[in-house]
Amino acid sequence: KILDDAVVMYESEDVNYMAPLFSLYILSQFREQKAFPLIIELSRLPEEKLDQMIGDSLTENLPQFIGSTYEGNLEMIKALIEDPQVCIWSRSAALRSLLVLFKEGILERDFILSYIKDLFHHTSFVDDEDAMAILISAACDLYPEEIYTEIKEAYEMGRVDATWIGIKDVDRTLQLGKEEALRRDIYENSHCDLITDVIEQTNWWAYAKEPEKKSNIRKESLFDDSSTPFKRDNPKIGRNDPCICGSGKKYKKCCLALSAWN
Repeated sequence: KILDDAVVMYESEDVNYMAPLFSLYILSQFREQKAFPLIIELSRLPEEKLDQMIGDSLTENLPQFIGSTYEGNLEMIKALIEDPQVCIWSRSAALRSLLVLFKEGILERDFILSYIKDLFHHTSFVDDEDAMAILISAACDLYPEEIYTEIKEAYEMGRVDATWIGIKDVDRTLQLGKEEALRRDIYENSHCDLITDVIEQTNWWAYAKEPEKKSNIRKESLFDDSSTPFKRDNPKIGRNDPCICGSGKKYKKCCLALSAWN
């Protein structure tokens, strides 16, 4: 009901309303497949509204939410990936949810790479440098040996924003070897895990650090007040702001991309 309301009435939602985000975590932990189509629809909301509603989870946890509630309808994920009207972060999350499903043993690596290979010729990727970059990044995590020709051609034709990921990054991944690359980028990458412990994954949030909530408290009581605003330890950095590392790049194409994809 909370997710359904968030999708239908997103324009009127209070930006401090935390229930949708808590719902995503809890429904994912309990593998509630009825949430899957709602999460897909939620992912189609405008980026600004998604950012207000789920914050950094848009780039960090949305693939896990999709993978954890997956009910077998792969076409819904594909439609999200291939829709140029959807914000790039939701498309990336949908694409990377395939990596979550691979790690869980639901999808085969060869199947995903074959699909990614087809996307190199899809109209929503051919003319979108950012979309092509997220495609290549996902392929690299699966060890892209079989589709290296398509990747190299995309760079040669100037179809990739190399500030996200360059051909040298692809080559370095290939030099690792398949087993080592998969170990590093999939099997030991927590962003490819299903949601299994909401408390563990949110205990770094500011609300969980408040002194009065640290002692003599039941775990479930942390989620009793869904209307409590999320408090950041540091000021929020906009995706289009200069990166705090001083690289001169936009945050979304520098440290944010690294945290979301690694």
